[in-house]
Amino acid sequence: MNSTRVQKRFGTEKKARSPWFSLYLATLMASLACTFAGNATAQPVATELERAESAYASMDYETARMIATKLSIQRGIHHDALLRITRLVMLTNAALGDRNQAEEAAIMLLMYDPGFSLGQGVSPKMREPMQVARMYWRDRGAVPGLEVRAVPSASQRSYLRVTTRDPSHVVRRVEVSFRWGTVGPFSKRVSALGKGVEVSLPTRPKGVLVLEYFAQGFDEHDNVVFENGSSHAPKTARVETAAPLAATTSVREKPLREEEGDSVFSSPVFWMVVGAVVVGGAAGTYFGTRPAEENVVPSNRAALGPTLICGGASCN
Repeated sequence: MNSTRVQKRFGTEKKARSPWFSLYLATLMASLACTFAGNATAQPVATELERAESAYASMDYETARMIATKLSIQRGIHHDALLRITRLVMLTNAALGDRNQAEEAAIMLLMYDPGFSLGQGVSPKMREPMQVARMYWRDRGAVPGLEVRAVPSASQRSYLRVTTRDPSHVVRRVEVSFRWGTVGPFSKRVSALGKGVEVSLPTRPKGVLVLEYFAQGFDEHDNVVFENGSSHAPKTARVETAAPLAATTSVREKPLREEEGDSVFSSPVFWMVVGAVVVGGAAGTYFGTRPAEENVVPSNRAALGPTLICGGASCN
């Protein structure tokens, strides 16, 4: 049987492929390769970091330094992992006597987190690079990092004010993440580098008075070198609202009531004096209008009237 006829019958005849098909296939393979490479890069970071820390705890400084150094050139490392990796690079180099490498790592460590502390259980020899790094940044008079101030408003424009302090010029972009309320995904905006850059926020949903946010600075390898807050521990700001009208009215009426209460007619002392005057006047009128003979009393008694009588005559 003719081979061409067999190929046509069973659909195995070869046809010339379009160049567009070849280009599509090449692009697809490249995309898959990048995806697998990215997953292969991100996946071992946590595992390898644990292995490096375990080696360091076992005083296997060579192994710990080798693993930590390889991890330090990876891409897309989160801030916490970056701190742990850089800390290991510094400590292992200090332990192995490579002072210059240890000091460089300490300078980077304090750039990532100016408040970083080694904690307890670290020998003085391994603390020396940190002391050099603190002097380095103190001499430059600048504290690296991100400063974010939220300005939420009940009726006007809401925004975040971002300041990037990057004396080493390692930051390539800054992202701010935010959400109205305390649940749901965060939205992202890219902020320009500089001082007091304002990033506008969308209109506040009705009834929502809480804004959560955080900011991250990325280097050329997409590592998070600066961080202020995080998705797990965001910063919080509350919207200031005006006081209710009823509360304002009651506050204004209160002084009026107090002024009314200060009137002389509301004083109990005033009414006591008035009562005494009335009683005294009534008594005087009573005794002044009685006949003289009614005012005579026995010699052994005294009578109270306009004139004091003793034994039928005026008392001396």
